[in-house]
Amino acid sequence: MDDIGGWAHWEVVFDKDGDVEGAARSTLLAELAGASLSDLIVFTHGWQNSVSGARAFYARFLGLLPGLARAGSTAKVGTLGVFWPSLAWSDEPIPDVPGTGGGAAALAADGTEVPGDVFGAAYDPAQHALLHQLTDLLRTQPREQGELERFHELLGKLVASEPADIAPEDAGVPEMLTDDARSVAERYASALEDLVQGGTPAGTDEGGAARISDAPSPVPGDDQAAAGFADVGARLWRGAREAMRQVTYWQMKRRAGTVGERGLGPLVAGLHQRVPELRVHLVGHSFGARVVSFALRGVPPAPQGPVKSLVLLQAAFSHWAFAPRLPFASPSRAGALAGMNARVDGPLVACFSRHDSAVGVLYPLASRAAGEDAAGLVDVLRERWGAIGYDGVQAVQATPSPLRSRGSAYQLTPGGYTNVDGTEIIATGGPPAGAHSDIHRLEVGWLVLAAAGLG
Repeated sequence: MDDIGGWAHWEVVFDKDGDVEGAARSTLLAELAGASLSDLIVFTHGWQNSVSGARAFYARFLGLLPGLARAGSTAKVGTLGVFWPSLAWSDEPIPDVPGTGGGAAALAADGTEVPGDVFGAAYDPAQHALLHQLTDLLRTQPREQGELERFHELLGKLVASEPADIAPEDAGVPEMLTDDARSVAERYASALEDLVQGGTPAGTDEGGAARISDAPSPVPGDDQAAAGFADVGARLWRGAREAMRQVTYWQMKRRAGTVGERGLGPLVAGLHQRVPELRVHLVGHSFGARVVSFALRGVPPAPQGPVKSLVLLQAAFSHWAFAPRLPFASPSRAGALAGMNARVDGPLVACFSRHDSAVGVLYPLASRAAGEDAAGLVDVLRERWGAIGYDGVQAVQATPSPLRSRGSAYQLTPGGYTNVDGTEIIATGGPPAGAHSDIHRLEVGWLVLAAAGLG
């Protein structure tokens, strides 16, 4: 046990299968049960690679909360930081969080650095050979078309090395890999160019990144040319590198569901058995939002159940996941999390931003089925392959709301969904991820506490 901002804080580490070492689990449950807490806020990170990076992320965000809590409240609140093996890329700094965006990660910003055992627990040893072959190709960038095709083939093997047990509304990358190698690399190269050149976030009427254009390479001498866009070979390899990023993210998305359902859910249920009166509030960022959402499968239903609120921050999974009926499925079927609101004795809140290009552009680009042309991508982004972090939860009669300032009231319904538009506030961050990690805001902290009834 530690503390953050004066609130007691614990940590739990899951492996990729959702397991916790037995003694550590028992010790954690005993400490939580003996802490006499009224409320426990459980926060789960997204695609962090290192414990130190995730820990800095938690300290920054959770440190906001005690100062925002209701004055004079008798609630005794603690926090739990969840760690799970996801894959980070070192060129994705998190605003206002030191220790991210430059530490050990799978690839350096230019794709040339693979230090030591950098893939760590995120992958099995048998997969490391594939990863190192892929990164070697990114480093050397051979000009032969056959080498780009070999890269694409290796990506397919990497996907096949893990089971693809993922909900149909969240699928995508395996279909992407049935396209030809050059088309996939071109697709991502164009998307990155639109983002770097200041294109409008995907799905807006102005076009921009939504069009995934065949924009010409910048002329030599500008900033993008220095990054390799001016050379056709480098341009395609940059697109190939982004395709690899999406493949690894897809694997982490699948893993997030496993960790939530098999790890976090049973842990919360076990805690509930020991301390039935403890109010648990689940909060997740990015793929961590998928972890806490799938954890609902492993907890008792409301009102006797422990989960009193669910808050999803820039969630990187399908906006159809909670839908009772998928509009594109034939025969009719529900989303993987349909009906899970019955496991929450309080509000289910999704906070999103149109400045999040990680989920607004690159996520749906990876999720789209093979063969869909660029001309129809705006509709694809808005409908079939959209992510919660870009436009909220769909087909659940969610109540819309702006992200409000500290002290402002929210109208949140127990068991009901609320989509909170944070576009005006969650707006900082450059390509490729955009504002995806710009959540360390007082307004976002206030939202978490308002949902928990602690604001």
